[in-house]
Amino acid sequence: MGKRRGVSLLVLALALIIASLAHSDSPLTSTDFYQAYLDVDMVKKAKDAHAMNQEIADYLVNEKMPLDVKAAVINALGWNINGQTNAEQFSRLALRKPLAELDLDQLNAGVLMCVGYLMALDDYFNTEKALAFLEKAKTKKPKSSTIAIIRMLVWAQTHMDEDNTAQLSAMTARAMNDPSLTEDPMRPEARKIIQDYLP
Repeated sequence: MGKRRGVSLLVLALALIIASLAHSDSPLTSTDFYQAYLDVDMVKKAKDAHAMNQEIADYLVNEKMPLDVKAAVINALGWNINGQTNAEQFSRLALRKPLAELDLDQLNAGVLMCVGYLMALDDYFNTEKALAFLEKAKTKKPKSSTIAIIRMLVWAQTHMDEDNTAQLSAMTARAMNDPSLTEDPMRPEARKIIQDYLP
């Protein structure tokens, strides 16, 4: 009985180590740039709530709110290794329809970014669908620095198991330094948190 318990504890310990490694080098789970926005009430509320609610959904869908702060709010909501449903809840609370019924062509760039980023954090092991929302957001608002950075993070997550350091470095440089990205700049402290992680 003692040996079996010892084996069970060893298996549990290994599972925890593997789970830790699964997100320790993840672009989405290792870049807590919301810390640069903790003076914003909604960012603090999102960090405390850790789940979508009506107040957060209303903030994210409000076109008057800055896009970089919306990204920080989503970043503060965080992730869960077991998955979560913030994108689905946002779609139902703010857009009044299930996530599966959203038409990308009908959504503005800000909403596309929010949905895509929420989807990526909800299931960061499967981010291809999230990336499609962010690609569409970039097409609709090509000068947005925040959209370019969030798209780059999700792209890095999607391709993190591939040998693409050079491609990621080039994409990071473009997202961070492209002079044509003149809209929706992130705070310098937030950009530094992201740059310190990525190549």
